[in-house]
Parts: sequence; structure tokens; C-alpha cells
Amino acid sequence: MAFGLPCELDLLILSAADPFTYRSLSQSCTRWSCLARDPTVLQPHLAKLPLCPVNIRGPGSKRLGEDPASLVDTWHEASAALMLDARLRSHSDMIANTPCGRETKIAYSPDLERHVTLHARMLTLYQSRQGTEGQGAVLGQAVLNDVRSKCPHGPILRNAPSCVFEIALARHSNLVAVALDRIVQVYDLDQPDTIPAASYLSSAAGHFITGISFEQDDNMLRVILSNKGVVVYVGSTTRGQDDPLGRSIDYWKSPAGLGITYLNSTKLILPGRSPCRLSSLYMLGTTSMENILIAQLHSAAGPEGYVIFRSPLPRCNEPDRVQNVHVVCHLLASHQCQDRSHTFWSIRPQAKEHSRPRYALSPDGQYLAIVEEGNSHLTPAKAENRLFLWRLHCSESGKGDVKDKVARLPLFLGEVKGTVLRVEFAKGPGLRMELETSAAKNVFELDGLYIR
Repeated sequence: MAFGLPCELDLLILSAADPFTYRSLSQSCTRWSCLARDPTVLQPHLAKLPLCPVNIRGPGSKRLGEDPASLVDTWHEASAALMLDARLRSHSDMIANTPCGRETKIAYSPDLERHVTLHARMLTLYQSRQGTEGQGAVLGQAVLNDVRSKCPHGPILRNAPSCVFEIALARHSNLVAVALDRIVQVYDLDQPDTIPAASYLSSAAGHFITGISFEQDDNMLRVILSNKGVVVYVGSTTRGQDDPLGRSIDYWKSPAGLGITYLNSTKLILPGRSPCRLSSLYMLGTTSMENILIAQLHSAAGPEGYVIFRSPLPRCNEPDRVQNVHVVCHLLASHQCQDRSHTFWSIRPQAKEHSRPRYALSPDGQYLAIVEEGNSHLTPAKAENRLFLWRLHCSESGKGDVKDKVARLPLFLGEVKGTVLRVEFAKGPGLRMELETSAAKNVFELDGLYIR
């Protein structure tokens, strides 16, 4: 490609290339590779990347640019961290829209094999029939325990101004969580006559619940509040021990169920970052000593992106105790020197509370996918959901505090319409993500990345 061109023209092409094109040209042939390693050409390109100069040192404590070898090593590390070798392939399969009316609330199980609807005080559990019209077989029904019940058992659901119902379906059972205002109830649709577990969420005082889901193998409920993306985890984890109550309704009625506030995002403090605020908290994993969490980071200047951190296990007798956390990795939403001429960097994450992010961690802990919902809260099926991908320097366990030379920037993979139902990494060779919405099933495949 480059043979026959003057050297000055080759250098001009390299200097004008964006980071992704520059990386591709440097691997195309020997001539381009030699020119791309020249310090006078490479250093301006590195200056466009989100480097961390404090963590960059060459042999003999030299700084970046003083040693050509360290300059090339830094470029290779930056290429891997920012996924400059990525090549994207995507396709989508259209599926039937959700068969329910405007007045019906619907929630899917994580595997999309079942779904539950709430209509006119009636909870109905169906077997999903993906790709076909109409409802599947009815698996169970139950009537809400509210002010119209003949024999109510409190706390009961009461309609409140500006509040709407939120429902969630468990992965391993037919348990359904229903939330309204500050009340949470759990129903067992296998036993519709059983009194549901119910509790008033004291952590939501002054606000109301805007989202709920089963998490951590159905051992906890993730509750989103109206207070600027505050998240509360309710329940407890078994830590691998045999739980005699299992995932039954009795567990949620016990003191270890709805009666425990396991985590509250307002009680987590980042040392050295004051004032700052965490929102849209999500638990990526847990160990015997600590929790691995991710959240949006907001400062006085506005949203800064996402942050992965470790938090010690909370004490059962002190659920409201303020905890200092240890930051593992910062995931920037943008950078002041970021080159946005390439499609992968053309759109940046909003990292705001109303985006209601959905997280997915790859099985090896190297990659993190985040889906941010569109701005239309009233008609989410018409909103554009944006999918982003980060490469992490840490594993899921959060072990190791390796200082990065390059801050993490995400790849923008695409926009998808519809209500987000599921996002996860698919098994198989390479990096493959599946994002399923109410309108289509979308598959994103990335080639050129090194996968352990």
C-alpha cells in the first residue's frame, strides 16, 4: 500500500489518522510499521489518548517520550486497553412485540422463559413464547394485597400521587416482587392463597420506588429510588452455605429477607473524593470478605462516568453505617483529548440517573458492557438504547491494584430501539454480546481482541 509514496506523504497520512486507523496502518506492512514507531510520529498520537502520566515511567525513572522503547510499549498497552484493534459485526432478528395493553405492567425472568403481568389487581404468570404472537400457558395467578382486599395483611399497597407499580420475576422460582410507593411485597404464584411477604422500606422515606429486580441468585432485591438514582439492596446472601429456607416465600418473610437493608448507595463514601455522589449502584459479585460494585460517579461539575470499587461486607447489626470503599477502576465517559472522528468514539455515555444503566460482566472479568436507556421514560419502546463496552484491567474478583497507564474509554457499539429485556455475554469463541429488547434480538461480535 505504502510502496511508491514519498515518505513525507506517508508521515502526513499517519499524522492525520485517528487512533483506530493509525493502529490498523501500523500493522498493515513493514514500512508503515516502522514509520508508526517513530517517536516524532507516535508521540502526538499518544498525546490524544487518555494517558496517566503519573503512572508512566521508563527505564531509570524516565518519563514518557524520553525513551523510544517505553514509548512503543505504552502505545501497545494503550491499544489493548482502548481496544483499538476491534472490528465490529452486528445483526438483529426481529421478534414479536410484547402482547399486552397500555395499562398492563410486565416483567420477564432473566432467561426470558417466563413473564408476569399486572393488570386490574391481578398478577398472571405466563410461559413465554418468543417469536410468536399471543400469550403462552398460564402458570399461576394471584390477587394483589391492597386496600380492596377482604382480609388485608399489612403493609398493604396504597395508591399514591406520581407513583406507579414496579414488578420483578425471580430467576429460579415463581416468586414475584411488587413495589408501590415505599411498600415492597413478594408473592409466590405457586401458592396463590399464601399471604405475601410485605415490608415498608424505611430507606425510601421521603421518596418512592421507581424500579425493582431480583439479584444475587434471587437472594436479594435491588430497589431503585426516586432520589437521584439511589439504590438499596434488600435481603442477605448465603455465602455458599446451605440455607434451609432456600428461595421460598418463607425466606422473604424471615428476618433475613425483606427486613434487612443490605446495602444503601448513600452510605458508601469514596475516600479523597468529596463532595461526590454514587448512583445506579449494581453488585457485580461478592466474595467471602467484600462486595465488588459498580456505580455512576457524580461530582459538583456533573457526571464523570462509572467507577468499580470494593466494599467490605456490611454488618448485620449496623445496616446504616457509613462505609469507606476502595476504588478498583475508573471508567471515564469522555476525555478532553479524545478523538471523536471514529464511529467507536462518536457517541459517549451520558452516565446520568435517568439513563437507568444495565450492566453485564464477561465471564473472565475482562470486559464490561453497559446499556443506557433513552431519554423517553413514558414511551421506552420508542427510545434509543445505547450499548457501550469497556475493557477492564481488573478481574471480577477485584484482586490486584495494578496502576494503569491509560484511562479506560468505552467503545460505542450501536443504538437499539425497544424496552431492554436482557443483556449478557454469550458463550463461545471470541467476544459476543446479546442485547434483547421488546423489538428485536441484537447480536454484537468483536474481532481482533485478545481473549484469555
